[in-house]
Amino acid sequence: MTDFFFFFFCNRWIHVFAGVNAVIFVMSLNGYDKVLFEDNSQNCWDETFQLFGDVTSLKEFKLTDFIVFLNKADLFEETIQQVPFSNYYKECPPDEEHNPTYVINYVQAELTQRFSLAADRPIEKTTPNFRDDIETVESLRALHFHNQTQIETVLKVIQFEAVKNQLQKAAII
Repeated sequence: MTDFFFFFFCNRWIHVFAGVNAVIFVMSLNGYDKVLFEDNSQNCWDETFQLFGDVTSLKEFKLTDFIVFLNKADLFEETIQQVPFSNYYKECPPDEEHNPTYVINYVQAELTQRFSLAADRPIEKTTPNFRDDIETVESLRALHFHNQTQIETVLKVIQFEAVKNQLQKAAII
């Protein structure tokens, strides 16, 4: 079993990632007001949320923890002061339009919802220690969030090691 892998989505290679203990998923926090380079009609966050939902739903990851790095927090802090979050999320309360904590909570809730939706489908237990009954995926995997800034190059290595240590302590790796 592979300890863990950085995941770059490609259906053709998905079998290579089967059995990993954790998937590291990186999302740019300052993408709520941006569109994709390759498709200027597609919002970056919409694409990211869709991709996250697709990846967490893959049968190869039904027992896999996900670690989400919310990246570019420093740029996001600047952007949110200039571009109201209501430009992206129309239901955003007016007093929260420029509140970074509100937006980060929104992102975490959106990703958690997609993670939970993927976990709702039952799976059969295949480990010899289990009886032949059904259990939901949610109890067999976890979702972790970490925020980071664009300029934390050295800290990324330290943070990566901290995540690795958390996984080791939890006996995941």
